[in-house]
Amino acid sequence: MKMTQKNNILISPRVNYRLVYEHKAPEWQPSYFYDMRFLTPRIDPDNIARCFCFESNPLTYEEIEDIAINGYKDKFGVPWVYVPQSNGSIVRPGSPLLSDLNDWKNKISFPDIESWDWEGSKKSNAEYVNTDKFLCAIILTGFFERLVSWMDFEAAAMALIDEDQKDAVHEVFDELAGLYIKIIDKYILSYGIDLLSFHDDWGGQHAPIFSLATVREMIVPHIKKIADYCRSRSVFFDMHSCGKIESLIPALIEAGCDSWSGQNINDKKKLNEQYGSKIIIADSDSY
Repeated sequence: MKMTQKNNILISPRVNYRLVYEHKAPEWQPSYFYDMRFLTPRIDPDNIARCFCFESNPLTYEEIEDIAINGYKDKFGVPWVYVPQSNGSIVRPGSPLLSDLNDWKNKISFPDIESWDWEGSKKSNAEYVNTDKFLCAIILTGFFERLVSWMDFEAAAMALIDEDQKDAVHEVFDELAGLYIKIIDKYILSYGIDLLSFHDDWGGQHAPIFSLATVREMIVPHIKKIADYCRSRSVFFDMHSCGKIESLIPALIEAGCDSWSGQNINDKKKLNEQYGSKIIIADSDSY
């Protein structure tokens, strides 16, 4: 375990990471992969469906192989299939649950997370979360990505700018924000997390998928609800959004994100000079 002295006392990677999020000078530059412990427990079916289970009982090779062949349903009942070539899971395209988001109340059933065995998960992961590393829980499927899982990509992107669907988008995102806040609350109570990393990819290789104006109108208010809740519970909020989304950083700041862990195809040096006092621009390996 990496330890160092600060004012004649030893500090842990967890304390050192917290200094960064408090915009104070850390004792060393923390490593995203070595000083942080990720938590994506089995209790949430999304983490199994996405083959991204970090907990005391990770997925076995046989389980992953089965998901590659037969798929696995997420918490909304949508089947995902593991793709070995990309080391990740996708929803099989071509048979979306929805073509028009106005039908969501008839087609989408929200999960009852109170029925999940939180006490059992807490006990089985007690040793895993008893760590001196910065404990980061992850919500893998954010707002836009959830739409994509229900509608496929083209229809989901259109829903954000279609005047006939915008009200439905806000209704759904409001419900999702409420669900995610309930899950975060369970993560705090069951595991004592330090950081919540919220995954929602907004960009491609060369540019964002949608405009800054669209993000501000359709997504920022709902991210802010979650970020504000995390802050009220003394948990930091990280936005993990892939793609070249440099022009969308103002939206992340307005949403109250403490950090953004994006890809290095973005000019991190320039962004840090421009926005570093307002949001932590995280590197792929370290903050």
